[in-house]
Amino acid sequence: MVTYLVSKDSGDMGLADGSTRIEQIPLLVMRIADIFSKLASIKPPDRMFSYCVQFRTEYKATVKAMLADMKREGLPIGTEFYEIDGNSIFEIRGNSGGIVYNLCFYLICK
Repeated sequence: MVTYLVSKDSGDMGLADGSTRIEQIPLLVMRIADIFSKLASIKPPDRMFSYCVQFRTEYKATVKAMLADMKREGLPIGTEFYEIDGNSIFEIRGNSGGIVYNLCFYLICK
């Protein structure tokens, strides 16, 4: 299931939840990247669009390899994966602050 959220204040353009099938991730990322590349010309300069894709922890190695492949293949201009210190995969934390069973990555358009 893919949930589309649009918040003009936060720039959050959507979320693909933890039930995203592993084989759908590259298609989903490239489709959102294509949309972002078209929106880049009309986006206010002080905004950043983001799209979060959640996936189950057992897919971490596969998703990491997919992201590396997509970086090599090249995303549309202005679109990239959000990274901190070279890490583009992040833990999802619950209300208590504990790690839940999902991980995520963000596609962004600066």
